[in-house]
Amino acid sequence: MNRIQKLFSSTHYQILEERRLAQILSSNFKGKRILDIGCGQGKYLRLLKNISSEVTGVDVNSVQVENLRKEGFNAYTPDNLPAQKYDLLLMSHIVEHMAPEDLIAFMDNYLEMLEENGALLLLTPMPGIRFWHDYTHIRPYTPQSIGMMFGILNGPVSFKPKNKLMLNEIWFFRDSWRIRNHRSYYPSPQGNRDIFNRYLILTINIVLAGLHAISRGRLGILASWAGIYRKLPLS
Repeated sequence: MNRIQKLFSSTHYQILEERRLAQILSSNFKGKRILDIGCGQGKYLRLLKNISSEVTGVDVNSVQVENLRKEGFNAYTPDNLPAQKYDLLLMSHIVEHMAPEDLIAFMDNYLEMLEENGALLLLTPMPGIRFWHDYTHIRPYTPQSIGMMFGILNGPVSFKPKNKLMLNEIWFFRDSWRIRNHRSYYPSPQGNRDIFNRYLILTINIVLAGLHAISRGRLGILASWAGIYRKLPLS
């Protein structure tokens, strides 16, 4: 990987997410019982094993679950997940893959596994041009839409959840500004003209990535958010 590629890689919003998540988990949930919902290939399980010895992962992909079990992780498919309570539920980049009615049922199911004083850590992309590049994304969920869905903002929702959530803390993450979807990125018969445009855009994007890096992620386009929620008793 050359220096330019390293610069672009370092300004990806998910790098900021991982750093912040490591700080949140080590500061607030060290030694707690944690369930990583949608654990995938185990990125956060590997982080969590250094923070808590009671870490469990759950994922619908049975092959990934089996691979994680071979690594020594407590990993299960939803059908085989043992019935127990957790201090923290981690949902990282999972809710955006669900329609609202499916999300409410999904959340209600896992919130039943949360201890009385436990927390939900939700991490998900914001609406934006990069959101729709992933064809498995169904729709974005903002802090406001989660608030409306789970009753705190009293929004006009058609599907009534079994649980209410209160947002305790929130963080936002920014991607580097970048010129995207320009025709010079794609095959064209324009020859040298396209080469000039390609280098011009590359130069601009390097400058924008530099601003993102120097500002430590403060300058850029809003890309995702993370929130810590507490479950409230239903009135």
